[in-house]
Amino acid sequence: YSVTMGVRPMEWDSWIELDRDFPAYYRLRAARLAERGSKLLRVASSATAAARELVQELAAFLVARYPDVYRVVRRDVDGTPAALEIVPVGVTHDLQNGNPMKVAAMLTQDDLAIMIEGTDGKYYLQGGAVLLAGTWRLEDKMGLPLDAIHTTGHVPQYEEKLQPSLTRFFWRMTPHTPVVRNNWALQVLPPTPSPAHGPAPLEELAWVGGTYGAEDLLHTGARPAPPDPLPQRMRLRVERQTLRRLPRTGAIVFTIRVYLTPLDALGAGEVGRLASALRGVREQESVYR
Repeated sequence: YSVTMGVRPMEWDSWIELDRDFPAYYRLRAARLAERGSKLLRVASSATAAARELVQELAAFLVARYPDVYRVVRRDVDGTPAALEIVPVGVTHDLQNGNPMKVAAMLTQDDLAIMIEGTDGKYYLQGGAVLLAGTWRLEDKMGLPLDAIHTTGHVPQYEEKLQPSLTRFFWRMTPHTPVVRNNWALQVLPPTPSPAHGPAPLEELAWVGGTYGAEDLLHTGARPAPPDPLPQRMRLRVERQTLRRLPRTGAIVFTIRVYLTPLDALGAGEVGRLASALRGVREQESVYR
């Protein structure tokens, strides 16, 4: 088993993925923002220009890639989209006014993070819409450099295996070399899902409360006893992450899309690959997973 960045080139038309659960994701994301606000969504002044650029990049991509889902309601004098309707949910978003990070957050099923290079050459988390992270909170990571984001999250073997290559990778990224990677974990749902976590198939998508306890109490004490790993309550939680450098501001944008799949819904080939991955996981990594 080897810990690596695991990145691969990203095809441009696959930057943002949508599926039939988009309306359910939209409702959950809107409810999360209404309930928790700035705990989930923040943008520093140093990242405001990048957030506005991100909104325009998303709008241009989504209208071209998913014309049946997104409709331009109004254009600016230069032809760029100024207002966008999300047809399946019947909501129109003004792309030019208000908090650009909030607008970006509601256009997709993905969480978003903006990294800005500091005067010391390090990249800092300066903007984010992290609504469905499951196990970590934007309020704990905002303003941290790239290394601290990972070390405070206890990512196994980060300092030994990932830190040098990840830092160099960020420096070398260009607007023409976007990449994609995947991360995975096993998640056990509590016996009775909480209505606050949304209807199936979105159970504990936003926050893994059955394992980590109340979201606001993270880091304040012992975790609750983990739920029994009943096969019917186990989920494969996969994150699809993309990284790209914005052409005008030079900021690096992460998109993080979460997929939650019941283990009993996996095909034979998927089960085999998961079993192979689990056999190769080291003890430290098994706790993380």
